[in-house]
Amino acid sequence: MSKAEVFIIESLNPGEDHFDGKMLSDFLKMSHKKPKYRTVRNITELKAALRAFKESNYRYLHISAHGAVERTGDPAWGLSLSNGQTIDFKALSKLLKPCLIKKRLFLSSCSMVNMNCAKSIIKPVGCYSIVGPTTTIGFDDCAVFWISLYHLMFKIERKK
Repeated sequence: MSKAEVFIIESLNPGEDHFDGKMLSDFLKMSHKKPKYRTVRNITELKAALRAFKESNYRYLHISAHGAVERTGDPAWGLSLSNGQTIDFKALSKLLKPCLIKKRLFLSSCSMVNMNCAKSIIKPVGCYSIVGPTTTIGFDDCAVFWISLYHLMFKIERKK
């Protein structure tokens, strides 16, 4: 059985000074959890982080990155990495398949969680669910949302 822990992968643009994945990792540690936190800049590093997630046997994968969009307000068609590379949902699905079966995916990425994302990932990969914003979200709202979600999720889990 997998461990009820969070593996966080973060890939933000150079020069950004707010790292919600790092902040989330710090919060989870305060809550006596053992998150693993990795930053990645490119597809090679993302693949290595996903292998580490698989080896960890953690139940929850949290990716903090930007959604790949044509124009602000459009639904995302993929994931943007900090070096400018983008991965469409079909390619992302292939990367996630070996490590996300019967696990849950959390995407802290503007506009990334949409029907194309769900169709490309949930059933083909075999993960239970995807949680994340369907529109653009500010860092402050993002921070409050993820901390609250994981706090309540683990609180309920402890009672089971």
